[in-house]
Amino acid sequence: MNCPVLAFCSISALDRPLAAAAVMARAAGCEALEVTARPPHLDPEAGVAAAREAGRAVRAEGLEVVAYGSYLGRFGILGEE
Repeated sequence: MNCPVLAFCSISALDRPLAAAAVMARAAGCEALEVTARPPHLDPEAGVAAAREAGRAVRAEGLEVVAYGSYLGRFGILGEE
């Protein structure tokens, strides 16, 4: 069984880019980030490629992504996988 991790929701840092929010979360002792599906972090209309890039940006700062904003689900509507 995996232990819970301390995570930060990026909605609390919409005043900075996603990578900077990840740096802030890591500095505060967090191990993971919930990526908010709201610009500038992730536009919910942007598609799967943008979500993957957001994940790469967070992981590059040493954190894991625990979730994407629950209001993301439009990728199927946009015709993307």
